[in-house]
Order: sequence, then structure tokens, then C-alpha cells
Amino acid sequence: MLPLALLEVLGPTLTPPGMPVQLKVHRALKNSQATVRVHDAVALRREWKLGPSQDRVTFTPPPGWTGALIFSCSEKLGTESFGTTGYALVDVSKSWKENPRYGYVTDYAQDPERARESIRAMAKLGINAVQFYDWMPKHHDPEPRSTEWKDLAGRPVRETTLRSLIEESKKLRMGALAYNLIFGAYDNALGDGSGVQRAWSLFEDPALTKPWVHPLPEDWATPRLRLMDPSNAGWRKFFIGRMEKAILRLGFTGWHVDQLGNPGRRFNSRGEEVHLVDGFLQTLKQFREDMPTADLIFNNVAGYGLKETAAAPVEALYIEVWDNAKTYLDVANLVLGARSLGKACIIAGYINSTMQQRGPGEFNADAFECMLASVLASGGWWLGPGDGGDWLCHEYFPNKNLSLSGPSQERLQRYAAFATLHQAILRHETPVVGWHRVGESSVWMLQGKTWATLVNLESMDKAPWRDLDGTFQASEPVPAGLISIRSNSIPKHVRWATPEGDFWAPKVLPVQREPGGFSLKSPAWDRWALVRWDEPGSWPKQTPPTARPPQKTGEK
Repeated sequence: MLPLALLEVLGPTLTPPGMPVQLKVHRALKNSQATVRVHDAVALRREWKLGPSQDRVTFTPPPGWTGALIFSCSEKLGTESFGTTGYALVDVSKSWKENPRYGYVTDYAQDPERARESIRAMAKLGINAVQFYDWMPKHHDPEPRSTEWKDLAGRPVRETTLRSLIEESKKLRMGALAYNLIFGAYDNALGDGSGVQRAWSLFEDPALTKPWVHPLPEDWATPRLRLMDPSNAGWRKFFIGRMEKAILRLGFTGWHVDQLGNPGRRFNSRGEEVHLVDGFLQTLKQFREDMPTADLIFNNVAGYGLKETAAAPVEALYIEVWDNAKTYLDVANLVLGARSLGKACIIAGYINSTMQQRGPGEFNADAFECMLASVLASGGWWLGPGDGGDWLCHEYFPNKNLSLSGPSQERLQRYAAFATLHQAILRHETPVVGWHRVGESSVWMLQGKTWATLVNLESMDKAPWRDLDGTFQASEPVPAGLISIRSNSIPKHVRWATPEGDFWAPKVLPVQREPGGFSLKSPAWDRWALVRWDEPGSWPKQTPPTARPPQKTGEK
């Protein structure tokens, strides 16, 4: 099998509009002729021929243009051509907030250069914002007082490594958000000199006999977290001040705010019932007033507080999914519902979480692919991958008991790149949703003005997405069949694409007029497909830049 040529983006993969994009070709075949092409979501836009002594191209998108670009590379040696052997993704956007693609990091003890490389690897996959999970010495007092410390679980944290991760994220125009619970304090916080007061505590009963606590493993830094009242002005002033100092000292771009979901009735130190969501909103607004340019994301655990916090100054709606959505279709509809509130949606969830209890193993790839297809086709983003290419199997992010095989990783990377390439329609248009027949198969279809995306969820409308024991089996691929689309406009042809193969080069298919729209004969497909019939339009001509010869070893 031919090794892949690599296309390296020299600089951030998130590029401001109007700025040139430079790429370097790392050939798989010595002395080959290389062809580099740039595609947007609808057409091939440019092409460069590189001789054996050339390895770089520079491309500047049209003025004012925004969107995703795929650069592909093929090689030719003598008279033999080898097709596409590599691709790279670039997102031309003003900010990551336009189309959030959220990943996470958990390892703060690794070598600083290795840490930087892990961020660069995430950026190559399209990740443009990073959640820094459990980095702080204490939840209620997060600012470090030394250059090395231990986190809640006793894992070592080195400030040099943490800063390397943050600095590399910012260098690549990525968000770097410091995780912390909105109302957590160590069990000894009332006497550790930090200033936490009992009057800020929450209780499970109005008689104040049972403080609200969150239990933790016995060998962690604290056996439990005390939960504080986010509607208490004293706690907010204390805690937000501590978070702001930590963010400024370490260079984070903002705060990823966590909570614990709906606990039922809770009471303050005066025995009065507290409405937690009101306290969440007060905290978010106060933080934004104090740090108006900082990034802010809030975890709506199981959807708790979603509608209310959608109106808060958050960059996206982040939902940690539990039993509030049981099936793949439930999660997809959750994404669509969140998007209807006017903001991008990020989903966090834990697949095969019972299976991971048995120790190291592999995810059920079928469950992962179905979930990613459902979320991405609905215009959302599934949290991940993390540092090291890991994906989540447990709510404690450093748990890495399960991994994906190389082929499965590569498929999910293609899903993410495919979604990014078509983000302008998938994430910014409101589709009409329903089941649709394709030959003998029933598929889930989302249709916009000039596009339709199909997800193969046949016989899976009741399948639990969490797939706790790893027993889920995906449905068979959809055979070639007739697809009918309702539309007021009848195109001459459509473009058909899936995440497999050269997904940036869609097939052009003829259409047949029929009452109320048109139909097309689709090829066979596996999990996710997209049909577009918008006109590509034209880009202004641009003089191809001179491709640079290979540089000396060590040169950028």
C-alpha cells in the first residue's frame, strides 16, 4: 500500500479572511511530480503542479471569503499516477467562535514540546478550542502558588507544561478555556485560610442538617466537594475573583464552567430554597462584566439550564448528555433544539462507559460512528478528540481505558473534516427533518434550501447511544437507490458526497423531474451522505504563486 504524502499547513489551520495559506508537501515517493488542489465545499478552485524540486504552495482566498478549504495532494512517478495520497484542512474564519470545534487536554506532566505537538495535532484535525480539564491545585482556590502541584486526583501538574499547552493553543488562534466547577470547594475549605465561608454553603434540607456534598474517591485530595450557592454575592465575588486571577496569570483565554445537573430542591444557609439556574446566570454575567473579552462556555448537564443559559453571554451551548437523550435520534434532535436557541451546540457524552470498567480495550466503533454521524449531520460538534487522539469513555476525562483502532480513528477524522467542509450549511441553516425511503431502506434526512443530508439510522430509532456494554451493531450499508427530494427549484444535476474516499470531490449525478421536486439515483453508501444542488459560482482569477524548492533540513 502506498504511504500517504503529507500536506502540512505552515501556520494556524484557523486562518483570518484574506490571509495567505502556505502548505508544505512531504512526498511519499522520492522525485515524484506532485499535484496540489484546493477545494471549497462546492468546487475545485485551484491546482498547482510541483516538480521534484518543489515542495510549497501559497494560496490566498478571495477577499472577504470565509469557509472551509480542503487541500489535496496526488503524486506521479514517471508515467504512473497514484491518485490522492494526502489532504489538509483549513478554516478561513474571523474566530473559532463562528464554528466551535471543541477538544480537551488532561496531561500536564508531559514534556513541554510534546505538549505543544499534541495541540498542533489537534489543530490539524480541525479542533479550534480546547477545554483544559482538571489543571488547578484546588477548585475553590485555583491560582497556583508554585511551579508544580497536584490536581484533585493527585496527578502531577507542571506549570511549564500547562503554559506550553496554553501558548501553543493561542499561537494557533484556538480558544484555551480553563475548566472549573461553578460552586465546588474542598471539604477543608472552611478552615484552609482561603476565605471560604459556611454561610455560602448549600444544604439538602431547610433545617440545614445535611450539607450538599459531592463524594469523591477516598484517595483523592479531598473525600468530597462542598457545594456553594452561586446566587450568593459573597461566594460569587470570592470565586470569580480567584478564577480571574488564575486565568490572567496562566494566560487562558476564558472559563469552561461546569455544574452537576439538576439536584432537586436545595437550600441556602438561611433555610431558603435556592434556584440554582438563577445563580448560574448571575455568575456567568458577572464574569463577563469583569472580563468582557474572555471566552465562556457553560456545561448544561443533561440539559439542565439550557434555555436560560442560552441567553447568557456564552460562546456555544455545551450539553453533557446522559439519560435526557436515550437514542441516536434523541441526541440529534437535542442538537437541533439547542441550535434553534441561536447558538452553536457542542455535545459531550461517554460511549461504552460500562465496558471501560473491565480495563483497557477498544471502543465499539459502530456506536461511535453512528453517534458522530448523527451529531455532525445535525449541525453540532461531538467533544473531542483530546490530547493523544483520545476520546471519552467516562465523565472523568483522564480515564483512557478505551481507545479507537487506527482505521476507526481515520474514519472519525474524515467525518469531522467532512462536517467542517460543509459547516456553512450544516451549522447555519435550519433543516426540515424526517424519515425518508431510499429504495428498500429507511434513512433519516435533514433538508435545507439547496441541500439534503442523510444518516443511515434504519432499525436504530430505539438503539441506546451510550451502548454501555459495547454490543451495538450498526445497520447494513444503504444500497444504491432512488432518492426523492421536494424542491421548488429543479437543478440540472446534484453533487453527491460522503465522508469516505475523496470526500472533497463530489460525484455529479443527473436528476429526474417529478411532481413537487426531483429525484436522483444514489450510489451505495454506508453511514452518512450529503446532496447539494447550489451553484458553485466563480472565484476571481489569481496568479498561481511560485512553488518554493525544498528547504534544508530543520528549516521551516
